Amino acid sequence: MSDLYRDIFFRNIEGDFTQTKRNPKTEHWTCYIALSYANDAKLDEAEKALTHIPDETHCCPIVLETKALIAYYSGNNKDAQKIALEVLEINKESVFAYAILAGIALKEKKKTKAVEHYKKILLVYPEHDGILLNLADILHEKTETMHIAQEYINRASPSTRRFLSLLLLFIFSMRGRFLWLIPVILVLIIPNVGLWFYIISTILILLGAAWSARKGYMLISTRLLTMQFAHSFFGAIILFFKWLIRITS
Repeated sequence: MSDLYRDIFFRNIEGDFTQTKRNPKTEHWTCYIALSYANDAKLDEAEKALTHIPDETHCCPIVLETKALIAYYSGNNKDAQKIALEVLEINKESVFAYAILAGIALKEKKKTKAVEHYKKILLVYPEHDGILLNLADILHEKTETMHIAQEYINRASPSTRRFLSLLLLFIFSMRGRFLWLIPVILVLIIPNVGLWFYIISTILILLGAAWSARKGYMLISTRLLTMQFAHSFFGAIILFFKWLIRITS
């Protein structure tokens, strides 16, 4: 894999990628421009770039990867999957194809398949933080795979997303789940202070879920919303019993 291909996958391209036009040192540079646009979900620009690719390169894996990304970001999972599989017949190390297949698997709730595809990406780029954390976010759901999730998180570079993954790993552990009850217990024991603590923690969880969704970290966002549901559920039960005791006393 070329350094340019790696940089596009890691989104390490700085400035206007079309600067390559002024100094096309890389073979199939027009293909790379289209791939870069598609990877950033700039679909119109990607499709326009494809029209400038010479006919003899239309079967090149990079062009197929670009078309697969366009289909995927357009919501056409069937075509995206078909093209991704075609790419893998030509290039077994196509990280874009594996990423697309993993994304489709997650949408279809086939998390075991998604894990398999992400692991194949790590065989090519073992240092990719996004893939390491995607795997961790999937594997921390089950108690028996939490230690593996921890290993993937430890391999990732420090970042806000890594911090969130570590936080969720703890929160969804057996010890961490007791934290969910703290705001609810405080409402029961110290009503005034507990209520404010409950409201603030609810706002923080929802803000974290919204921020994660905006950044595209949908697994983290879903976990936070799950936590908020439990948070609200237990809170409702405690408040119900307090009300019941009050009217019967």
